[in-house]
Amino acid sequence: MGSPRDVIFDLTRLATRFSRSTPNGIDRVDLGYAQHFLSASRGGRGVLLGPAGLRAVDNRPGRAVVDAIAEHWRETGQVEDDDVYRRLVAQLDGVSAAHTPARIASGPSAHAGRSIVGLIGGGVFGRAGLVPGRNLAQTAPKNAIYLNVSQFPLWLDWYFSWLDRRPDVKAVFFIHDLLPIIYPEFFPPSEVRRHEGRLRVLARRSAGVIVASEQTRQALERYLRDRGEVVPQICVVPLPVDSVFTEQEAGAPPLPQRDYFVSVGTIEPRKNQLLLLNVWRELVTRLGDRTPSLLLIGARGWDNENIIDMLERCRAIQPYVTEVAGLSTPALRHLMTGARALLMPTLAEGYGLPIAEAKAVGIPLIVSDALGLHDRISQRAQVLDPTDGPGWRDAIIARSSSKMSAEYAPEPINDQSAASWPWHIEHVESFLQIV
Repeated sequence: MGSPRDVIFDLTRLATRFSRSTPNGIDRVDLGYAQHFLSASRGGRGVLLGPAGLRAVDNRPGRAVVDAIAEHWRETGQVEDDDVYRRLVAQLDGVSAAHTPARIASGPSAHAGRSIVGLIGGGVFGRAGLVPGRNLAQTAPKNAIYLNVSQFPLWLDWYFSWLDRRPDVKAVFFIHDLLPIIYPEFFPPSEVRRHEGRLRVLARRSAGVIVASEQTRQALERYLRDRGEVVPQICVVPLPVDSVFTEQEAGAPPLPQRDYFVSVGTIEPRKNQLLLLNVWRELVTRLGDRTPSLLLIGARGWDNENIIDMLERCRAIQPYVTEVAGLSTPALRHLMTGARALLMPTLAEGYGLPIAEAKAVGIPLIVSDALGLHDRISQRAQVLDPTDGPGWRDAIIARSSSKMSAEYAPEPINDQSAASWPWHIEHVESFLQIV
């Protein structure tokens, strides 16, 4: 392979995520790509939306922006420095019969509430090397790749209009899934319209598309062809598991003494946490004080009133169910190591990265048979219908009463069901050469 093509990487969504204390799945992919393409060795440039429109950002100040967001999210921090983790352990180890709702979250971000314009005007973005006259169409390197892996703001065609003046620059986008199109019942109507807009702009603007699964590739091709659109080149490459999940821990703080299960994902109907809460209510009836804890790890999403009502009003489960928001990635990995199992009863999924992460850590899996997870489920996972409440109850009771064994040693990353970051980037770089 020859010298890699110049890449201009869109930083705009990362910049807006200073309002979040921890990243979600798309955030972590966006950050990983930014760390590679804006590294000193790769030498890519950044793109950032400012008050005067889309502007170029030189490599060094762009890298400073990426480093700042990684530090803000505590991606490289120590578990013992995570206040959410410390409070969670104290909550679990001090659990009592007191019927008090348990929700542990990080404090408000110092950057919360600021608009992207405000961030660019001051703080870290005031030092980002943005020059008002550096119009992107004028400064983009010849035959460069414009890379956007966040889907933001892909639904706004005007944002990409500068590409009309630079036909030599090829746009490549990462589409994470088509769930809002395939399962609109699980999303707000505004998100369904927005995702349709993303695919319209993609059809017009993209020279290449990156997807994480064969399922997403097939769905995207079918969607575009049904509408008479030309299908761009598509690269299928599994999402990478962050190295924090594969490296051995050293000197990590104690795990909770109480038996617990973890469920990782945004709290929303599609993730099906309501099934778990109803299962836990029955476990309390059957097991009493021997009921294990359930940790729901993730931010609150949308249309989740029934889930929140259960968390806040069902007194029977409150001593045993803890909602956790703002947990750092190192703390999440550490917490996974002591879990009885990862529970993932999702009704529909685009990829299911927590499964790959749990496999890398080496904990049991009790997961849904929903389409979208099959490529990541190992043979030793227990797979259940996401509507089979008694089946989930019995599986959780069995796992709670069993002893952990060497059978659940970490599974190696095999670059098929999940990828390492170097493997993932190698395949993406090869794809960018031929777009």
